[in-house]
Amino acid sequence: MKFSHDNNSRIYTLEELNTKKAAFASASTTYMSVLMVVGLIGNFLVLYVYGKRFRSSATNSFILALSTFDFINCAIGIPTEIVDDQLPLMFNWEFGCKVLRFTSFFSSGGSCFTLVIIALDRFQRVYLGKAQIETGWAKTVIVLETAVAALAVSPILELAGIDTQSTDVPYINGTDCAIMDEYKKTKWPIIYFTYLSGMIAISLVILVIAYTMIGLTVKDRLGRKLAKGTTVVRTADDLGREQQRRIKTGQTTKTFFMVTCLFIISYIPCTMIQLLRALTGFEPHTARTEMLVNVGLRSYFLANAFNPFIYGYCNSKFREISVKLLVNIQVNLMEDTRTKARVYSLTDAEASRYPNMSVTGSYYQ
Repeated sequence: MKFSHDNNSRIYTLEELNTKKAAFASASTTYMSVLMVVGLIGNFLVLYVYGKRFRSSATNSFILALSTFDFINCAIGIPTEIVDDQLPLMFNWEFGCKVLRFTSFFSSGGSCFTLVIIALDRFQRVYLGKAQIETGWAKTVIVLETAVAALAVSPILELAGIDTQSTDVPYINGTDCAIMDEYKKTKWPIIYFTYLSGMIAISLVILVIAYTMIGLTVKDRLGRKLAKGTTVVRTADDLGREQQRRIKTGQTTKTFFMVTCLFIISYIPCTMIQLLRALTGFEPHTARTEMLVNVGLRSYFLANAFNPFIYGYCNSKFREISVKLLVNIQVNLMEDTRTKARVYSLTDAEASRYPNMSVTGSYYQ
């Protein structure tokens, strides 16, 4: 249906207004499309290599849990967010909106809780000098924290929905995926997001304290080792085992520390924009600013796509297996058995049996 703008004779449609607004999200759509492809490939490799090629352990279970949350966001969260970007005034799929918001909140919450558990496990291992959590317990804890994450963010399934948005054109309203109309002016969204912010703040405090104590412990041990200047005589086997254990512990701690840092960094732009909006009512007034805001609001997808690069950087075996797997996939894709010619040279006697076939014949399998 077409409507006339009061200020001029131009005829507008909701489709035209949607296309105009979606143009400001082109940078965000491109950014998320790249992250989606990179994240799907990278997390598939993590799930395959750590799940099929590496032995089961607490560390590998934590990595598999993180990669599962990342894969869910790349496979469901990002594509739905892209649709929302391209339909800023015409998103009217309420079920899809609820799936989008719940998936993003659930995978982010699951990752956050997993990182807290990992930090506590590293704290116990490095700072307290106790044994790492057993594999069975690690898997049990992962299942429990996944259930807690799903329960914690579940109210968004009720709050999220179709939000009616006004446009600059009289009599034309659009629809977007946000807090649904019936809850938009109630206290429930504020209560919900305040409680989520509190959980995130507590998690960040735990992460910062745990890794600060771990870092100070490692620094103190290195200092004491250098100051002592002497070593206790032990067998070569004992020294080798201890050195291997320390290297493995250090690599694991480094991996999870980098993943935690990336998780926190990826949320900074999104959080800052949301706080700015809440405190000052900030809204972009230029095309460039709106593009930057759209990209910044999706900054949290960075961790979902780039965590596999951290695993590859810190684990040479994972890197080696992944490269071989990708090469094999490429070779298999390039090989088309239907176009592989196999040539046979026939003898005169054989050729006489096939008069319509040349002496040198070929067929394609």
